[in-house]
Amino acid sequence: MRRRSPYSELRIKRLTVKRRLGILALLYLVYEVTTSVFLAPYRVGSLSMSPTLSPGDLVLAFPLAFGPRSALFRKPLGGISDPRRGDLVLLEAPFHERDPWYQEAADSIVRFFTFQQVSLSKSRDRLNSLSIKRVVGIPGDSLYMKGSEVYVKVSGNPHYLTEYEVSGRVYEAAGEGMPEGWPESLPLSGAFPEITLGEGQYFVLGDNRTGALDSRAYGPVDRSRFRARIILRYWPFGSFGIP
Repeated sequence: MRRRSPYSELRIKRLTVKRRLGILALLYLVYEVTTSVFLAPYRVGSLSMSPTLSPGDLVLAFPLAFGPRSALFRKPLGGISDPRRGDLVLLEAPFHERDPWYQEAADSIVRFFTFQQVSLSKSRDRLNSLSIKRVVGIPGDSLYMKGSEVYVKVSGNPHYLTEYEVSGRVYEAAGEGMPEGWPESLPLSGAFPEITLGEGQYFVLGDNRTGALDSRAYGPVDRSRFRARIILRYWPFGSFGIP
């Protein structure tokens, strides 16, 4: 039986390592494209969307709806739709600043190989840098809030209707009320004055109207801040379905 030389064994080992690295690189590429374009998992981390979503719920988001974006392509690709009234969306808060492209790329690789347990990005620790909110106003709408309920006057319509009447979705917002004497000028008072949304501006709220950081605090959100549309809750199984 012919014995392999040390050089041949070393060459085989090198080829094996290269093959394995190639497979890992391919798996990462498939994962990055899939989660950046088609389906991205997201874990709910706060009570801001209660009673619709609870902390620990797992949902699937659809990035292609508004324009996929990832460490592989910094500029968003063209989306297939615009945010609609009533949509649950994953977005960046207006105060969120993105990391440099090389840091985002390195962070994406580290998160992939550590099963999302380790991140290099400091921005991920910022308050609500990525969060789920509900769209209640789109460009051209005039709206105001009273008693934790939003009233919307659609562009071209002379009358105000409730957010539920103009929305394309069925949902429930929770507002437990604030302590007596709480000023209406404060963000979580359940009231805000009339505003009109300009081009590319959207008004977003948490369904928990007394416990969400949303447009009442940071104002209308630009279209470029929308990352994905929430399409499915898959955990817990008892609540499986469209939220």
